[in-house]
Amino acid sequence: MTFHHHTSASFADSIPAVAPDHQVRILSAIEEAGGTADIREIAACLSDTPRPVAVILALVEAGLLAIDRSAPLDACTQVWRIRD
Repeated sequence: MTFHHHTSASFADSIPAVAPDHQVRILSAIEEAGGTADIREIAACLSDTPRPVAVILALVEAGLLAIDRSAPLDACTQVWRIRD
């Protein structure tokens, strides 16, 4: 088993726009929904942030999540975790 260590930045700095507890909540919501959740379901677990969709999209940009880009971005847009 190989572990990758970030020596120049802490884990919390790896995705600056996303608090670690938000990331955990998002990933848990996706897992609990069976591996794919819509933006509305995920946003519901982020009631303590004024811009939940921005948090979700930050994780998409960071390569942790993917979204269905075949349709316009709305509450029903499907989101899933990218696994290596």
